[in-house]
Amino acid sequence: MDWKSFFVEMTKSLSWPITVGLTVYFLRDFISGLVPRISKFRHKDTEIEFAETMGAIKERAENIDLAGIELLEELKEEKDRLEKLSLIIPRSALLQSWGLIDREVSDYLLEIGASTDEVSLKTSDVMDKIKSLGLSKSESNTFLNLRKIMKSVTGPEKFELAEDEVESYIELAVDLVGTIRNARSNKALQRTNR
Repeated sequence: MDWKSFFVEMTKSLSWPITVGLTVYFLRDFISGLVPRISKFRHKDTEIEFAETMGAIKERAENIDLAGIELLEELKEEKDRLEKLSLIIPRSALLQSWGLIDREVSDYLLEIGASTDEVSLKTSDVMDKIKSLGLSKSESNTFLNLRKIMKSVTGPEKFELAEDEVESYIELAVDLVGTIRNARSNKALQRTNR
């Protein structure tokens, strides 16, 4: 093999790795922006969708002002308990956080007699009922996102969350329960004042 043949063979062998290397180099800023948003990398759309949802929830948790909502002492204690639990058993803390929301919404639905001829309510029906409390679009979206994450965590793939994601989830769940509880109280006062 002469030097020309050797050079051609080496060029053929190295063209693909060099192309990939240059592509990664030129797109490094774009790629570095994507990497923090992906918890795990799999070839399933639900995994990527899950990471995007967690990104939106973490952003909302960072902007939340818990002082603006009068949380009952019980909720403050529950939040502290869930945060401590999240350090030991994060999955249990997540499930119990969703349980707070589920219980609050269920109590409200029972309170207003939301049953429809013994047929289970669809998510859209539940959303209509809790929107009647005066929840903002952002709060309604938080409910849907927290529900979606809970389904992902308890689903067949059983996603694992990072510690800061569990903390964000707990904070949002407690905030949402406080908001719903305040709205329920206000609505009850309006009914009694009529």
